[in-house]
Amino acid sequence: MSNSEDIPKFYPMGFDRFPKVENLVGEARKFSEDFISNVSNFRTYQYFGVQPDKVYLLEGEPGTGKTMAVNAIKNTMNKDLYEYTMALNKDDRPTDQEMRRQCKGLFFEYSIGEHGTAYINMGSRRVQGFFETAYLASLKVPTVIVMDEVDALLSSRTSNIQSTSEDRKMLETIMKNMQKLHDTPNMYAILMTNTSDQCDVASLRAGRVDKRIVFNKPNYEERVHAYRSMIRQAKEKVDFDIFGRLNFSRLGERSEGFNYADIDYSIQDSIKSKIKNIITSKSNKIITVERITMGDLEKSVLEHKKSFVKKDKAKVGF
Repeated sequence: MSNSEDIPKFYPMGFDRFPKVENLVGEARKFSEDFISNVSNFRTYQYFGVQPDKVYLLEGEPGTGKTMAVNAIKNTMNKDLYEYTMALNKDDRPTDQEMRRQCKGLFFEYSIGEHGTAYINMGSRRVQGFFETAYLASLKVPTVIVMDEVDALLSSRTSNIQSTSEDRKMLETIMKNMQKLHDTPNMYAILMTNTSDQCDVASLRAGRVDKRIVFNKPNYEERVHAYRSMIRQAKEKVDFDIFGRLNFSRLGERSEGFNYADIDYSIQDSIKSKIKNIITSKSNKIITVERITMGDLEKSVLEHKKSFVKKDKAKVGF
């Protein structure tokens, strides 16, 4: 027999300084701005007798920015809370009242890796417990539920993937709560999948999902913007300018076929390669400041592209 102790407790996702919405490009930027606008202006929608878009389905292969967009929304909505907590002395504890005042959104993630998909007589109860936690939180602050890999949770009732009665119970529990979410103030949802065709058709119908957005690989202009934005973030994480003069147009050209994860990887790889060179060449335990040149970064881009092509365009998750 299972009991309430078998149902895990769910806690809000943490937030960070980066990324923010202004760091995004393309569909990720448009989706993020639209989502925050809906949350911030929900009273205007209610004035006209309608609800804002509340449930978004993000589709696209790994590395195209779905998770990055969710993190950017979370960080942007809570930037005031982040700055408030960072300004505190290490021995100070923020008051609950001030935390609630600064917080503009709580995000709860149902992680398949952590919470599983289906347990006999337990999967649907775990999912229901997840939603109940979010409903309680929404009484005080806008609350967003995040579900990645929803194809595993919303698998078609006619497919071989959904093989047990518990799978069907989980699907019915999620669909029932998606319907309830539309009628619950302060509640929103972001669903993510790489394979929406494996989801139950009824689970993604209009009325349960308000908007379906396809995330594609960035084009040339978006890759240029992404390199500018991600390198700016890398600079702000340290106390000095770690990059020399860069030709972003050339980076955009060289990185054709990259997704956002590939772009981030090439930047991080150029930094790590520079660190390894410093470690190898340093003397008397003195570390000299060396900037990452255009040649360094271009080398990382080309090496990653060679590996990327050799592995038949192996996808790097983001």
